[in-house]
Amino acid sequence: MSLVEEQLAIDLGCSIGDIRSTANVFITGQAGWRARNYAKKPVTIICINNKVIVRSENEALTNALRAVWQDLAGEWLGEVRYMNQLIKILTEYGYEINEYYPNFIPRTDLDNTVAVVDEHLQWYDPIEIKQFRGDSRFSQSFAFSQADPDKIGVAYIEDGEILAMAGANPNGKYLWEIGIEIVQANKHQGLATKLVDALKQRIIADTDGQIVPYYTTAFTHTKSINVAIRAGFQIGWTEIAIIEK
Repeated sequence: MSLVEEQLAIDLGCSIGDIRSTANVFITGQAGWRARNYAKKPVTIICINNKVIVRSENEALTNALRAVWQDLAGEWLGEVRYMNQLIKILTEYGYEINEYYPNFIPRTDLDNTVAVVDEHLQWYDPIEIKQFRGDSRFSQSFAFSQADPDKIGVAYIEDGEILAMAGANPNGKYLWEIGIEIVQANKHQGLATKLVDALKQRIIADTDGQIVPYYTTAFTHTKSINVAIRAGFQIGWTEIAIIEK
């Protein structure tokens, strides 16, 4: 969790003390160097440790949100009344919500060093991953970014056929984001969970625990949420990314 807190401090341009404190935090400034891509929007709002942290590039907007949320119990921000309040304020200042999603991190009460062993698993290094560029089957598995190249991939292969693929690429200084694609959903159940779990364990082992594998999805994507839960993840924080209209 300390690495997650360090990453969020970079994302929000604040201190780890701000992340760990019990008070809501309001910051005017830009995302720090090596922030996650999602956190580089003009406004980022996260809920963590039952509180709200707002980072905005617009001081007037920061102050407006502070005025209404200074004493808000952050765990309730997602209630419709507060979201409507947020939308109204954003509209007044020329902004709109771009994304709203949960972020999952490995559960700390589990042994995340036990490797998943399965003869059907095929691992790929950064060079080998390039063979899948342009393959539409794996648009969720790999980013193919020159700035942040994919680090590792794993496929479930049966009779020479790829049934599912997962991959991870850097997103920020301390986090690698996991993506998963099921190619043949009718062949086996539980492949997504198996691959996400295997990738989680491998990342932690290969980096000596210095990189946190994380998983993000939509609040309404129950299948994806359940994959994260079954693969040994829990929600670390929720996030609202905001852009100018």
